[in-house]
Amino acid sequence: IIYIHMEKILVIGASNIDFLAFPKGKLRMGDSNIGSVDFAFGGVGRNIAENLARLGNDVSFISAFGEDVFGEMLKKNLSSLGIDLKGSVASGKRSGMYVAIANQEGELVCAICENEIVTEIDREHLARNLDYINSFSHLFLDANLSPEALDFLFRNATGKVYIDATSVAKSGLFKPYLSRITLLKGNRAEICSLGESDDLEEGMKNLIASGVTLVAATDGAASVRFNHGREILSIPVPPARVASTNGAGDAFLSGVIHGLLNGKTFSEGIVYGIKAAQATLLVPGACNPDLVKYL
Repeated sequence: IIYIHMEKILVIGASNIDFLAFPKGKLRMGDSNIGSVDFAFGGVGRNIAENLARLGNDVSFISAFGEDVFGEMLKKNLSSLGIDLKGSVASGKRSGMYVAIANQEGELVCAICENEIVTEIDREHLARNLDYINSFSHLFLDANLSPEALDFLFRNATGKVYIDATSVAKSGLFKPYLSRITLLKGNRAEICSLGESDDLEEGMKNLIASGVTLVAATDGAASVRFNHGREILSIPVPPARVASTNGAGDAFLSGVIHGLLNGKTFSEGIVYGIKAAQATLLVPGACNPDLVKYL
């Protein structure tokens, strides 16, 4: 579903080249496995930007691109989707790269990410672009940004802020800024850690009490919990076919943000998010080019 709307969003975050390896049979650890290696574009911020653009939203993206063949490929792909790259950094550092190995079910076994280039989006660069950043009323901030960059943005940016906790370790970066967050998405471990509780719903309520407006908590493949004011609601997740879990969490958050940008309720956005995630599970890459067909 594509809507006609006036809302714009600025995504600030990482762009990677993803190399995704899948074994032909059962994965044998400590051995060479016959299989396939796919190439795709990735990075949390980049994935969010692509998904939102494919759903018809007006998207701009500030990232850091290497002055190498991968950087050129990333920029060309994003520009082809109609994403404005004004304010991005051209760097002599290597473009971000992510190498993931999946098991025979398409589930991630391990991954290595080289993304030092994202530190080029530093406090000084953001300060030079602050007027541009503050021309947007909606911002997605990638947890892969440096603590200094995130601190600057939380203190100086004026738009509504959307966040993916990303990992238990990185979620701690957001603790001082909870009252500035409009939407926070995380899994059970991330929400419990940030909400300082072993109980998921209590952790969500603690985050709401700390000033987060909207909290979405994914709980494995079973359900998604979200808040309506201070009440915690749950939506079951239907069974899904899985080619790869790569990018599914980013797609879920993209669907939720898409709903909010287009005037939908939080619960309607959650449903969009589930549909977007399940569409992304069908493909090996981090984004489904046909995403709009599934919403």
